[in-house]
Amino acid sequence: MKRWEVLLLKGLFSVEYLVLACLLPYRRNMITFVSSRSDEMTVGMKILYEEMKENKEVDVRTCIYGRNKKRLSKFYKAIRSVYLIARSGIVIVDDHFYPLNALAIKFKRNKVIQIWHAAGELKKFGNSLNKVKTYIPHKNYDFVCVNQMKDIPFYAQALGVEKSQVRVTGSLQLYVQTLHDKACENRIIYAPTYRNGEHASCLSMAEELVSEFEKAETGYELILSLHPYLEGEKNEKLQHYISKQDIHSFLSEGAILITDYSSLILDFSYFERPILILAPDFEAYKSNPGFFDEQFYAKYNLPMFASASELIQQLKSAGAKIDSQPAKKIKQEEFSRQTIDAKNNVLQLINCLQLEEERQVYDGFRQRGKRHSSNTQ
Repeated sequence: MKRWEVLLLKGLFSVEYLVLACLLPYRRNMITFVSSRSDEMTVGMKILYEEMKENKEVDVRTCIYGRNKKRLSKFYKAIRSVYLIARSGIVIVDDHFYPLNALAIKFKRNKVIQIWHAAGELKKFGNSLNKVKTYIPHKNYDFVCVNQMKDIPFYAQALGVEKSQVRVTGSLQLYVQTLHDKACENRIIYAPTYRNGEHASCLSMAEELVSEFEKAETGYELILSLHPYLEGEKNEKLQHYISKQDIHSFLSEGAILITDYSSLILDFSYFERPILILAPDFEAYKSNPGFFDEQFYAKYNLPMFASASELIQQLKSAGAKIDSQPAKKIKQEEFSRQTIDAKNNVLQLINCLQLEEERQVYDGFRQRGKRHSSNTQ
């Protein structure tokens, strides 16, 4: 979008929020899930949603839509989301959500919890991207949930909050992996990360891997899982390999994961199976957007390849002997007690915020009662 369009939307959403928040009744028992990442909830958000909708004491609402929808449809969804935010006691978000991030002012009564859709602190994102100019940075979060203590400074910087606002709950994204117990299939999963504004480049790398895979006889089935922001792309060469399912529905079935800078490295490590890194643009990526930890790949001795042909050749020669030790080391580092209890920890945070709101309302009634009593004496 052009700058004037962004500024216009920021003004529109801010005015809408202020008017609705002042005129419409506030519902502290309303919990709203919002995301513009995809038409479907991410697995972490879905886990919370399924749990909350069973609670008869809360009113659960959703506004979920993908970025590949038509502009008019996205505008309508955004307007509706601001209406829900203005009335909700708690708002759950898992990515950059511009109707929320664009608000000039957000009242404290509308508590926002950012659960983020990925784990760890590998690549830079959000407000930590110094070389990326954005007119709508991350803001307006009251709490941010992270996997471990070491994540706190990185997520505070990336999501525009103070360190005191970051809660170590464990990652819902990693927690979901602990629920799977599927047998390993003879499958290779290729899941590259999203490169902002470089759709053609993302698809080109996938095409190269498919071409090399078709030439070789590896004995594996190849499945592509493209980033949600690319789900609207049409590519005849890739269609046969692309899975339409959410990757977390079949990640546990993969024998090998091929990726680059995706946090799926952490997710897949739970199964202690080989992870291969296909990163022809590694040096360029180090510069922009960059990494929080440039030594991550070296620290865990993850095998990295500069071309698809090099990777496939290694796959053919090594066969079933590809080292899974790097995945085991990552699992030991990332899957902690907080991770195993992530769902309960986040639900406890939500419950505490609801109880705090109830106490504040009760205290307000008491104070007004005292003032009325003193005035009548």
